[in-house]
Amino acid sequence: MKEGEEGGLDTANRIQATIELIEQGDQLCAIAEESAASEEDASGKPGDHPSTSLQEVTKNVVVHSEFRARQRALKRQTTVHRGLAWLADHQDKDGKWDSDKFMKHDAATQEGRVGAGQPEFDVGVTALALLAFLESGETTESQVYEGVVAKARDWLLGQQDRATGLIGEKVGHSYLYCHGIATQALCKVMRSTDDLSLKEPCERAVGFIAWARNEGAGWRYESPPDGTNDTSVTGWMLFALYAAKEAGISVPEDAIEGGLIWIDHVTNKETGRVGYNTVGSPSSRMLDVNDQYPTDKTECMTAIGLHCRLLGGKDVEGSFIRRQHADLLKKALPPDAWEPNTEKELSHNDMYYWYHWPDPRELVHAL
Repeated sequence: MKEGEEGGLDTANRIQATIELIEQGDQLCAIAEESAASEEDASGKPGDHPSTSLQEVTKNVVVHSEFRARQRALKRQTTVHRGLAWLADHQDKDGKWDSDKFMKHDAATQEGRVGAGQPEFDVGVTALALLAFLESGETTESQVYEGVVAKARDWLLGQQDRATGLIGEKVGHSYLYCHGIATQALCKVMRSTDDLSLKEPCERAVGFIAWARNEGAGWRYESPPDGTNDTSVTGWMLFALYAAKEAGISVPEDAIEGGLIWIDHVTNKETGRVGYNTVGSPSSRMLDVNDQYPTDKTECMTAIGLHCRLLGGKDVEGSFIRRQHADLLKKALPPDAWEPNTEKELSHNDMYYWYHWPDPRELVHAL
């Protein structure tokens, strides 16, 4: 039996039991509501012909209406557990998640899955997976996935260049993304357990971020910086710096201020839309890679901008701009957000946008 397999089976059994409970509740709700409707149709209006069955049905409707709220919470929790279980099953023994070969962990009947990434993304993908566990309350001291978290932490630490602080290799346009996400993940691990052995690696990682920033602005693809900025990379760097501050790591204030200055610079003051690399410009798309996600159906950069401002306590021109951000985000929630447009083979399910959708408790403060 593989390490953690017994715990994984135990978790899977609990998940399945929860799913069955939810399905039973759904069936009972449907039966109760259908019966209530039938009684109303037969009597003209409820209460004309009181009967034991009607009283029972009414009681069921009330009970199960209250239960629906609990069901929704259970469904969300169950969905999260399923996602974590899948991630745990696809983690390599050395602790990483293999971006281009993750399907090697699948059964033979599941071979041929699409969605393989590129090997230079392993640091970023591993950090994102680790963040999923951390945000779900899992740590190196928890009871279910502590081994998964510890192995991912150790693998990321092993990818850091001690001289520069960079986590991962300096390859292509992705390495600054990967470094920012990995820095955020390691800082959150440190905060979750007060593990002071992570202090020095996190300080080195923050130092690299500060060095790679354009003076008076944010970040893009190059280190040393070449004067170009974009909201996407800048957002990840700001999230890493906020996580570092929360973990007690010293962060240069001018680095955070510079990132927020860039967000201000690309924000359209009339519409509230945050641009990618110019004022109000749409998200970037790689030709022939993610064309299926139309830029006019999402507000990804605006979500990043609002996320950064909320975390930084930034109040631009009162709360007017933040209200505009929130209004744009709400308008980018089409009825078929989770369904692909099969006619044009387009999808509104922009996961990057959804990732940065603010916590509802934070969104309230933006309105």
